Amino acid sequence: VVHTVYTLFEDAALGILAGTPQGLMRVSVSGELETAVVYGSQVSEPVHGLHRDPDGALWLCSERLGLLRIAPDGGKLVVGQEAGLAGYPRVVMRDTTGNLWVGTTAGLFLVARDAVIAIGRHAGGFNDAVLQITEDAFGRLWLGTTQGLLCVYLEDLMQLARTTASDQAIAVRMLHLGSSDGLLGKRCMGGAASLGGPRRSSIWFPFENGVAVVDPAKIDFSGRPPVVALEGVSVNGQPIFDNAVSHPRALMLAPGARNIVFKFAALAPGESDSVRFRYRVDGVRQGWSPVQAESTAVFEWLPPGDYVLQVVAEAGGIWNLDGISQPFTVRAYFWQTVWFYLLLSTGLAVVVFLIARWILWHRYQLQMALLKREEALALERARISRDIHDELGNGLSVVATLSELAHNDVENGTVHKRLDQIYEVANELARNVDETVWAVNPANDGWEPFISYFEQYTEYFLGNSGLRFHFTRPAELVERPIASKTRHHLLLAVREAVGNVLKHASAKQVRIALRLDGDILEARVEDDGVGFDPSQPGGVGHDGLGNMARRMKEAGGTLDIQSAPGRGTCVTFRVPLSM
Repeated sequence: VVHTVYTLFEDAALGILAGTPQGLMRVSVSGELETAVVYGSQVSEPVHGLHRDPDGALWLCSERLGLLRIAPDGGKLVVGQEAGLAGYPRVVMRDTTGNLWVGTTAGLFLVARDAVIAIGRHAGGFNDAVLQITEDAFGRLWLGTTQGLLCVYLEDLMQLARTTASDQAIAVRMLHLGSSDGLLGKRCMGGAASLGGPRRSSIWFPFENGVAVVDPAKIDFSGRPPVVALEGVSVNGQPIFDNAVSHPRALMLAPGARNIVFKFAALAPGESDSVRFRYRVDGVRQGWSPVQAESTAVFEWLPPGDYVLQVVAEAGGIWNLDGISQPFTVRAYFWQTVWFYLLLSTGLAVVVFLIARWILWHRYQLQMALLKREEALALERARISRDIHDELGNGLSVVATLSELAHNDVENGTVHKRLDQIYEVANELARNVDETVWAVNPANDGWEPFISYFEQYTEYFLGNSGLRFHFTRPAELVERPIASKTRHHLLLAVREAVGNVLKHASAKQVRIALRLDGDILEARVEDDGVGFDPSQPGGVGHDGLGNMARRMKEAGGTLDIQSAPGRGTCVTFRVPLSM
């Protein structure tokens, strides 16, 4: 079922043809629409316009194909976008001089033998959609467009077609009729043909809300095109250019310019009341503005950039399509310039680079920390292995030797002395193993376990010595871990100092004190013994002093010895809590 008919065409040979969304149809004798077969061909694409040449060829305006020609012998010719026909064709007509005109949604086109020419590609009057075309008896073409009616001399159209390729602008006798001229609207109806021709005294144009009837004989054209000039420019209500003062080649508008107003004028002697304008700004809109009587162009805002304002004018039916072209520039704020974006991009790239570098550095630091931990673990294992070898291995060798001697003493009855020696050595070995296990166990890295073990150890070591001793805990208790290596070396160093007191000091009292000084742990062993001169080499106890110094060096700490003959000795150990 066909609900829409775009165009009707009556021909003595072909009958009444109808262009519909379903294709080309024919009105039958009974008044019904049926599929039309023209010269052996059917057209199922939407058809908007129809025209038949004197030689019998039928032209069709197809929505999808373009302009289609079907010859009487069945041959077909398609004129589409590849040939230069832009937009969707809506109407086709051949004038009395033999020129074929096509109106599309993109404007007016002349179909010549070897080319398709866009009429007035840069002119202000032919860029609107052309929906109707007809000819009057005075050599003029009438165009029904989406912006009103246009009347233009065929002679000027052909001259414009010849100069279009070179972009040369000429004065064209063209009359534009709109709502200000009494039309009920400005948009002609697409899909409804105009009624006219050289033999008719009036032309009828269907509009969306009525019909416009034009008498071509009463249309008057003046003989001279108007002269267009730019009078002034204002920005934010402040004039920045006055034609009476100067006429710069290019205008410079400040950054952030708003409410930009261009005021122009056209000199047309005898036609000053009927002057009308069209304008466009390259880079802002695609086509020309509607025809207007106002001599201003207003822009609320334009982005930074270079522009060209073009203004054409019409007076008495004559268009000055050359008009004026005024270049102007809207300057940009710094943050709108290419340099700013380059700097911003560079800054972002630097930030990304720094972040990536920090991430890589952080990963490197983590890897180095892991390697250091692995190295520290390897060193700790080596130390434990060395201590076990030195203490446990040597102790077991002593036990073996004493056992061999005890075997020989069985006959002499002195074996119990050897057994006591074996017991003492074994007990010492057990204590050394306990020290090693305590130092390695991570559960003892805390502050309280360390203090408790240190106190128990000194009490065990000095409990049977007959000396009075006093152990002083640190005044403050903190949640600070103490490295295994630090605990081990400090404990053995203190034991070495206490051992020296028992062996060489002849003291009656020993004081052991622990104190926390920031990140430094201080242990002090003080006695009231005979003392000695630390500056004298090879003295009694110097081997023990060397061992203590070595322990402190491996723990990253310091050793301080204060002593003098007859004044006792004070040994101070200072080690960092963590290594």
